[in-house]
Parts: sequence; C-alpha cells; structure tokens
Amino acid sequence: ALTLESPDDIKRLLADTINGVWTGKIPANQPANTIGFLARCWIDIHEAMEFEERMDAMEKKLEKLKV
Repeated sequence: ALTLESPDDIKRLLADTINGVWTGKIPANQPANTIGFLARCWIDIHEAMEFEERMDAMEKKLEKLKV
C-alpha cells in the first residue's frame, strides 16, 4: 500500500494509475477517475496548507519587525 504524505507520493500514485489503465490492469472507468479526482483534491489541500504555513511565517516575521 502506498502512503500519501507528499506531492511526490501523489506523482507516483498517478504514474502507477496511468500505467495501470494503459496496460489494462486498472479499468479505464470509475476506479481510475476516482483516484485521479482524489489525488487532485489532495494536492489542492496540500497547496492550501503550504500557503497558509508561509503566510503564518510571514505574519510572525512582521510582528517581530513591529517590536
């Protein structure tokens, strides 16, 4: 089983899924579509969280400059 903890994990998942669909090991319908959709959702959440972390860090730096 693949653990999804980073964007690189999603890349590997998508590569495996694409290859599975291409070779016929994964049906080119619901499972492949669902995996692709959920991977996109995961990436969107990861990017949003990363942006929020950067904003928090910038706010902390600004607060230090005000002192």
